[in-house]
Amino acid sequence: LEEELGIQLFNRSTRKVRLSEDGHQFLPYAVKIKQLLDEYHAVSEQTHREQSNTISIASTFQMTSYSVADALAIFKREHLDCTINVLVDAHKNLKRMLYQRKVDFIWIGESDEEAQDSAFARVPFVTEPLVAVFSPRLALQSRQILTLNDICSYDILIQDNTSVEQEIFLNFCKSSSVSPRVTSLPGSSVLDFAQKGLGIAIMLESVAEVFSTPDMCIL
Repeated sequence: LEEELGIQLFNRSTRKVRLSEDGHQFLPYAVKIKQLLDEYHAVSEQTHREQSNTISIASTFQMTSYSVADALAIFKREHLDCTINVLVDAHKNLKRMLYQRKVDFIWIGESDEEAQDSAFARVPFVTEPLVAVFSPRLALQSRQILTLNDICSYDILIQDNTSVEQEIFLNFCKSSSVSPRVTSLPGSSVLDFAQKGLGIAIMLESVAEVFSTPDMCIL
């Protein structure tokens, strides 16, 4: 690159390599070149998928808790010549993957506020509430109603910091001037902690119904 531009981009020594004055001047242009190259690769990948009759969909692991796989199976039966690729990634990465055209669709959980974002088109799949899941050890199972203050008097067990569940719950607490003690855990550990009486798990209703044990209370 230095030969092509006829300038020195770096000041080099045996211990350090630093941008030269010309290098600093060229850096913003290099960033633009990289961004354009990334955009080209994204468009190229999408064109290749379209030509190869391939559909790529990205999701979090929670897709398995819903009937998304059934919907994909129905589609596949009706389009046997189509290849379906399903990628699993963190919730925080999904929209970026779609924006960069690395996938054709994403299956993602959103709050009502997020769903107002006009950057993407949406097909609603399911709407469901958050539930509190707790062990009989907490002696709350006889209660028909729990207030937010009741719930937040215990440690709150919730999926990691990137989950839509945590975002929705914390925003709800903030709007109600309640400050919960939150323990962030991998999804597979949330119910395990709740079963041991270490707090109240906050999760999506369908996930709780699939993975909780009969003795756990869901409210």
